[in-house]
Amino acid sequence: MGLQRGKVGARQGYHTAG
Repeated sequence: MGLQRGKVGARQGYHTAG
């Protein structure tokens, strides 16, 4: 989900996505 966000998502997304 975070990856879809973009820059901020890539930072916290990778952590949430795993």
